[in-house]
Amino acid sequence: MTPTKSILFALMTLSLNGVVSLAYSDNLAPTMQLCASCHGAQGEGNPTTAAPRIAGQNTSYLENQLKRFKEGMRGYHTDDKAGAQMREVAKKLSDNDITELAAQYGKMTVSKTATIKTDAGKDLYNSTCLQCHGPHAQGFVQLRSPNLTILNDWYISNQLKAYTEGWRGTSDETDLPSMMMRTIASHISSERDIGDVIRYINGLSSD
Repeated sequence: MTPTKSILFALMTLSLNGVVSLAYSDNLAPTMQLCASCHGAQGEGNPTTAAPRIAGQNTSYLENQLKRFKEGMRGYHTDDKAGAQMREVAKKLSDNDITELAAQYGKMTVSKTATIKTDAGKDLYNSTCLQCHGPHAQGFVQLRSPNLTILNDWYISNQLKAYTEGWRGTSDETDLPSMMMRTIASHISSERDIGDVIRYINGLSSD
């Protein structure tokens, strides 16, 4: 067993709950199980580890974010503990691992609790989020923007705050889309605005 695989097998024993049910190659199995230790057995996300739901996320977005972690564009801030852990994991992934992981999680599905539709936050969403994330918050492949409807509420809130506080999107450490997102997030900075936008996005998931 190579040193890299030894590290992956050691890490995957930490707080691993359940087994990913989707079929995948033997070579990818240890890494999928490692992902499950933080993101959940079905990629459903876990607030305890600050790991978002990744099941059903746009494949191109997942692949791009893994590369950002690997290259140091994410997880660079000293206060971003979860990001720093993800950065260390991503460093050990090959480009092929990243492509396969993104494809596997992109195929997975996790049920999301139905929510009551509301127009609270609609105007704010349309003026700040719609252009990059789409009318149904589905994201765009060509922009590598995420599907917001599958993300956990707490994760969206945390990431908006991360942008406004500089954990993501600083000019010297990251790329143009994240820098743009930092500016956009400054317009959704109050707790009320964040809550309204999240509730509106949740309503779009049932469209």
